[in-house]
Amino acid sequence: MGALSIAQTSVFCDSVDYMEWETGKRTEGVTFSMQTFFTKVSSGITGGLATLSLSLLGYKAIDDTATSFIGTQTAEFDAWIWPLVMLTPVIASILYIIPLFFIRYSPEKRAQVEKDLAQRRNSIDY
Repeated sequence: MGALSIAQTSVFCDSVDYMEWETGKRTEGVTFSMQTFFTKVSSGITGGLATLSLSLLGYKAIDDTATSFIGTQTAEFDAWIWPLVMLTPVIASILYIIPLFFIRYSPEKRAQVEKDLAQRRNSIDY
């Protein structure tokens, strides 16, 4: 997940620079506040889906006074919990990568944007 976080931050930074290049306004405050907002929304959705999944699989909470924890879950739960825990992040990561294939921001374009922005910033009187 670390590589995805780095890629996401890089895309955000490039988009802020590109928008400044296009419009003359920097939007990093809005960009990163929206990132925080969507992280919170996705955390809520993830928690809700996890709870729903456990409920649909017939999860049984273990009583703290129980002396044996073996065989406390249903066979359906035992059969599905591993694939859900392992495959869900894989599927989510693949879905996360798909939009990255549609970014058309070449290294040449990025260099041009950075050069133009540097020239604009150097010409501004403070």
